[in-house]
Amino acid sequence: MVAVVDIGAPSGSASPVTSSSVAAAVASPASPTLVGKWSGTGAQSNGDTWPLTVSFIAARLGVCAKVDYPSVPCKADWLCTSVASPRSVEALEKLTEHEENCIPNGTMTMSLTDDDKLDWRWEGGGYTATGLLTRVSR
Repeated sequence: MVAVVDIGAPSGSASPVTSSSVAAAVASPASPTLVGKWSGTGAQSNGDTWPLTVSFIAARLGVCAKVDYPSVPCKADWLCTSVASPRSVEALEKLTEHEENCIPNGTMTMSLTDDDKLDWRWEGGGYTATGLLTRVSR
């Protein structure tokens, strides 16, 4: 339940509650979101591991993040296809640099853990990969 009190309103009057005012309150800077820079290690189902750095732009449909796999090397945009909340998204990976070094058309889910880690799960080309990434900056 959300209660809104307008201290400046005359007694007995109410301020309208709009979806944008509630969204602004929920997505305030104090609210944890996926937005920020993340780094960690991906572990692929065949035993390979590699570092990755993610710049998460926004929990929105379309390009929502950019990823760099520096040791592969390969870079990609992540295109969010489903946004369950500012803490959980599904995305497709679109390779943008050194495409020949990465597996194309990967799909993934990402969610923010209660201890502010990015739980990342990827699938594509008969492989899966997982990682628990650490926030570098907001």
